Amino acid sequence: MAKQELTAPYKLVYKYTVSLLQHKTTMFCDVVPATAFADNLITCRPGKTGMEAGGALDAYFTMLAPFFMPSISSFDGGELWVRSGTEWIFVNAGTTTVVGSAESGPDLAMGGCIMGKDALNRRMSTYVFEGIVGLTQKLTNYSTMANSYKALAAGFFNANGAVGDHDPYWYRTSADGQFAQRWLSIVVDSNEKLRRIRHIK
Repeated sequence: MAKQELTAPYKLVYKYTVSLLQHKTTMFCDVVPATAFADNLITCRPGKTGMEAGGALDAYFTMLAPFFMPSISSFDGGELWVRSGTEWIFVNAGTTTVVGSAESGPDLAMGGCIMGKDALNRRMSTYVFEGIVGLTQKLTNYSTMANSYKALAAGFFNANGAVGDHDPYWYRTSADGQFAQRWLSIVVDSNEKLRRIRHIK
């Protein structure tokens, strides 16, 4: 399959740290920028009113909170970047008051991949690294998953029609501007790059 052309005009970058290692999640989107990060107005899919970036940031980390133990993890906020040709230019940044709620963990060098398809039936995925993601597994049955996994499937792909009002499903697009269409699975596995960084054999 040919590589997607990058046409998305903006990206949101959400950052979190686990045991001194920072991870980033990128959300391609369209935005009407403002002076303050919280006031950036994110364009949503047809039929949904645009939302402020502050609410979207808090909703994202609320979705992640059950996976992360606050004593060794932090939610470091978000950044807005605008594309200029092939370059990304920083616009502004904001913080969140949301903290993790897990009571144990983390599963170092492990990751959860939330997979689905976009409106053109192409693979679309995102990752959660080094939270309490559990053992290697593939989850495809929404009704039997833990609530924390259900929130991820719903938040990114509206699985079971359970998307929240400020979840990424409403605004996140592929690199060339296609919205998420349907959820497929959540796959949990070790990450070889993280294993090398963590010196885990």
